[in-house]
Amino acid sequence: MDWTSTGCIVHASSRTGSDQQGALHLEIVRATNQMQSAKFGEMPTHGQARLNVQTAFGREVGGDEIAWWVNRSAADLEQFTAATAKALDALQRLMQDSRTLRREYEATTYEQLIEDLRRFCDEHREDIEIFAAFVEWLGQRHPMAPSILFTYRVWGNTRIGDRSFATPDGVAETDDVLLKSAEYPLGLRGRLMLTAREVELEISAAIADSVDPEYGAGAGIIQYDLIRQRVALEVLTRFVTYFEQLRDSCREILGEANKQAVLESLLDDEGFWCALIADVIARDPIETQWWDLKETLEMWHAKGDARQDAETHFVERAAAFANAEGGVFLIGVSDKPRLMKGVSDAENKIKHLMSVFDARTNLPSSSIRVAAVRCADPAGALVTCVVVAVARTPLPVYVSDKQNRFTYPVRRGPGLERRADGPLREIKSKQPQVQDWEFLRHLTAAERSFTPPADTA
Repeated sequence: MDWTSTGCIVHASSRTGSDQQGALHLEIVRATNQMQSAKFGEMPTHGQARLNVQTAFGREVGGDEIAWWVNRSAADLEQFTAATAKALDALQRLMQDSRTLRREYEATTYEQLIEDLRRFCDEHREDIEIFAAFVEWLGQRHPMAPSILFTYRVWGNTRIGDRSFATPDGVAETDDVLLKSAEYPLGLRGRLMLTAREVELEISAAIADSVDPEYGAGAGIIQYDLIRQRVALEVLTRFVTYFEQLRDSCREILGEANKQAVLESLLDDEGFWCALIADVIARDPIETQWWDLKETLEMWHAKGDARQDAETHFVERAAAFANAEGGVFLIGVSDKPRLMKGVSDAENKIKHLMSVFDARTNLPSSSIRVAAVRCADPAGALVTCVVVAVARTPLPVYVSDKQNRFTYPVRRGPGLERRADGPLREIKSKQPQVQDWEFLRHLTAAERSFTPPADTA
């Protein structure tokens, strides 16, 4: 049977909905191929073979393109979330209506199936254009950003492989290129061949296997009505799956963005910090991997060399948070007994803190959040405490002392250990290469256990 009549999808004179599907899929696959090329490079070995190795960019992205992009988009997270939500709504409608088409479809000819797919895309052109605008918006922000719609996290290796193809640099969007690109989202083509041909071969193989050798291979008869029905079902199932996976990708993106937004909001939430301080005082737990109490900082009171030593001592502990999982200092709370003492002249002391960070460490300013919070003590009086939150950093953070010697501290439970740059850099190279505030999750009311995690380094 001739399965090559798919040329009716593309019209050179005007772009149809199905034609636009081809252009969209081409852009997503091209971005994904660029992402994979940028994440891995080839390293020659002693023989002819070349070994794929992770690049610096690959370490930045890690194994999760969605989380990478959401972290990059933190500055305009609200706009990013709104754009994703609009695309999600359009994809939800496309998925639901494609399911209806599959459920109610009555197979006729292969040509009619293709025409019905083209008609569906034309009738849903508005939603396809909404999604197209989102893909274009992503691509304008970063050429590889559309790849977040086509990730292992959502699609898995098999579904990605079934809808991928080579996209050499400089390939023009000709009718032939758009035709082939459109065949994947429309469900007409799989990894190796047209879907119809796959179904025909599967049915032929099943018939051949069922023939009794005693009566000869010629006894099998291919029923082309059955093939047409099976082809229509398989094509429409793949068509639905494409919209489902794109819909799920947008859901994952929104979930990651909302997670990031919640964490970012906690950093500026005075109520959150005051509740944490009150809980620490009331429950009297031991200090953990993620938080440290300080009645005051010695560097605010010491003089001369003692002051420089005290500055190094504190900055080491901040760097230790950055080199582990991140963490926070709650300053103005005594340890034994647990009391809210507060910090006087907090504004000038915060300025001193920030100048010490600038002078003694390579800790990025974006990885530090310092704030004065006014909390009610048990008697109801307002007391000013200082919160110093430190993000986990993608690269090692060092501290230099007055002799210009460098140390690389790492937080371990309530203490720290010092490591060499090389081993620490190796550990961090295996982690996502973006800063994160994930430690805040352990400090929310729902997760607060005050139990240090196992040492995973």
